[in-house]
Amino acid sequence: MAGWKTFALLTLGILVGMAGVASWIAVADDDYKFDIKNERDEPPMQVTSIEPYASLSPEQQQVFDRAKAGETVRFETRAEYQMPRVVEQESTYYVSAAPRYFDWTDPRTFGPVLVALGGLALCIHAVRLDIRR
Repeated sequence: MAGWKTFALLTLGILVGMAGVASWIAVADDDYKFDIKNERDEPPMQVTSIEPYASLSPEQQQVFDRAKAGETVRFETRAEYQMPRVVEQESTYYVSAAPRYFDWTDPRTFGPVLVALGGLALCIHAVRLDIRR
């Protein structure tokens, strides 16, 4: 009888963990940022599109200038983030970092992680119960 209860607890832990992972994939809040990763004198080899500074909109130029000064400019949605990967200004190429990151302060992001960790804790508890017997 104890083996059946342990198996049920392990199965429940796996299901809860999978539900946490699936809900994290579905609802995690991802935000966007623009910051300058590095400066180059020659264009990067793997980048196909390079935007000249003069062709940027005034809003994009303001974001670029803030990032060039060392600030990380953050955006809540993909629609707000309209920055090119490489900007050329006065024969210098500015390469930005990857724009997407997870907002861990949003409950839609850390809530599912807590559920997945709860499932992992149930699995560990089931294994420990089985080892004791």
